[in-house]
Amino acid sequence: MRTGIALLILLITTMFFYRSRYKIMNALLRIGFFRKKAVVLSMKIPSLRSKMLQDVFSVPNM
Repeated sequence: MRTGIALLILLITTMFFYRSRYKIMNALLRIGFFRKKAVVLSMKIPSLRSKMLQDVFSVPNM
């Protein structure tokens, strides 16, 4: 019985976080510390880093 209640609470909590994931992410990224950590972590992914740097430092075609 306890495990059933625990699983139900876990399911409801997971559904809440999934439905409001973008609001939670935006709230965390407003805080400078978390924003800096997110940038550092994303720059450790080679494909993301190369794409981001290519977009930032490319010359626009006219």
